[in-house]
Amino acid sequence: MKLKYKIKTIALLLICNVCLSQEIIIAENPIKDLEYVSGGTGPNKKKFNYSDLNFGATTNIVNTTSLPVQFGHYLSFQRITKRKLNELLAINIGLGINNYHYYLNESFKDQMPNISSEANKIKYRFFNFEGLFGMQIHFDLKRGNQMGKYLSLNGYGEWLPLNKLSYKLSNTTDAESTKIVHKRLNYIEPLQYGFIAKLMIKKIGIFAKYRFSSIFNNSLNELPRLTLGFNSTIYFTKYG
Repeated sequence: MKLKYKIKTIALLLICNVCLSQEIIIAENPIKDLEYVSGGTGPNKKKFNYSDLNFGATTNIVNTTSLPVQFGHYLSFQRITKRKLNELLAINIGLGINNYHYYLNESFKDQMPNISSEANKIKYRFFNFEGLFGMQIHFDLKRGNQMGKYLSLNGYGEWLPLNKLSYKLSNTTDAESTKIVHKRLNYIEPLQYGFIAKLMIKKIGIFAKYRFSSIFNNSLNELPRLTLGFNSTIYFTKYG
């Protein structure tokens, strides 16, 4: 008899334990918004902040009136806020700084504004503040919480607070030590605008930047309008 009572007691305790466990589960309110669990952050959430680093070279393949440039390079840092509209589209807005260097061909000094006929090693340098606004088109809709593959299309405007022209003179007795520097050039347009496109795969991609406006005022010749290069997206948190 004692064994029978013990078995009944154990069975009763097990039934009570199962019932209480089910009651607790039923009483819980599961979180339906998964963005709340993850903090709502990440490349594929409603809002995301990240940085872009761009490095490229200028080319005159699209404007035949550009001054002959031996080499030109471009470096830019942008801070961008992306706001997701749906799995396909997002809008973005950003601010940045960039730096242009143009090394000109000395054989065409007569086409350059305010350049001495004895000048060599001619170089323009521009430091700009930049604002941009546009959209992102995503190609892989099932990308998880990642940037994935996308095309970014942005209009941009730039302000050129700092500009400099430097060259050396070849008609002096000590030409290598004679360097001429002109700052705040009065024939440079301080406001520029254009269009930039980026084709990205997660954090790495390529970009093309085209300037519609002219840098020189009242000049038939221009510096190259097109810049091509590589883009790297920077954010340090790892998202799943």
